[in-house]
Amino acid sequence: MLNLFKNSALEMKSTKNLTLMGMLLALSVVLSFFSIQVNQYVKVGFTMLPMSVLGMFFGPVPAALAGAARDIISYLIKPSGVYFPGFTFNALLGGMFYGLFFYKGQAKLWRVLVAKALIMAIINVGFTSVWLYILYQQAVSVYLPMRLVKNLIMYPIECAMVYGCLVLVKRLQPRLARS
Repeated sequence: MLNLFKNSALEMKSTKNLTLMGMLLALSVVLSFFSIQVNQYVKVGFTMLPMSVLGMFFGPVPAALAGAARDIISYLIKPSGVYFPGFTFNALLGGMFYGLFFYKGQAKLWRVLVAKALIMAIINVGFTSVWLYILYQQAVSVYLPMRLVKNLIMYPIECAMVYGCLVLVKRLQPRLARS
């Protein structure tokens, strides 16, 4: 496991890799401003797509750093509410999970299902409920049921989106390497 983080960190030594990381980060920042609002509580976002590709290509360390950077850059460009470092921590952890599960092209369906389940349970339901409590001083029980239902609805949708994106990128990867 330690070797995985070490190899992943070494990915940032290459100018070519840093360039692609920057492009994926920029794409993620742009996508953070677009979402489909299904109802008052459920919205479909797309930032996880470039983050999952970044995790697949470069591993947990660059993906974690890019996740944190995306959160901060998105906030600086278009602030919504107060800045809270807990949400940056969530983005960092999300990137790390993508890198842990998808690094070196390991984009198998079971890996997507487990990664998204962990992200939704630990980050989206767990940590986010705590951060909302800290910000708004309402009991976690106010946020927990709503967040749980939202994430159960979004789980199959996000799994399909991430898996489809990773399969497509893996298929296109040989063509991209030649150009």
